[in-house]
Amino acid sequence: TCSGDQSGLGYTFGAAYWVLPFLAAEGTYIKPPDATATGTVGNATFNSVFEAQILTIVGKAGIPLGPMRPFGQIGASYHQSKFRTSQTMTGAVQPNTQSYELQTDGWGWVFGGGMEVWLSSVFGFYGEFGTASVKGTAKDDEEGAVDDRATYVLFGARVRLGG
Repeated sequence: TCSGDQSGLGYTFGAAYWVLPFLAAEGTYIKPPDATATGTVGNATFNSVFEAQILTIVGKAGIPLGPMRPFGQIGASYHQSKFRTSQTMTGAVQPNTQSYELQTDGWGWVFGGGMEVWLSSVFGFYGEFGTASVKGTAKDDEEGAVDDRATYVLFGARVRLGG
């Protein structure tokens, strides 16, 4: 038997600079929820956790439509992650537990799109969806790699600074 969870709430923050009303550059930090898995195989039980942090640097293209601006984006993503698992062999006279940890980092791609809706000249809301590559090699001379992706949906508020 095995169960897992890859959903939940995370958080994000970032900044965008619209060079022109239809062209911007943006940097964003994304902390997705941890992915977990637990299970039993024969006489072994395991618990695993995958934690990730993602930084995106994107170019955005949007279409100003009054107070709304739909946009698309594409760029690069950098991740740092940690995978931990603990396995216990049961049924023996003395249960035996082994633990493993792998830390990775690496660059990949990100793309997506969304919509901004401005309620005033300085305050608005946004919704965004996207996919970021989580692909990299082990740090600290360990062996291992990660090759995955994070699909995300973001909602939040925006504040315009300056003119």
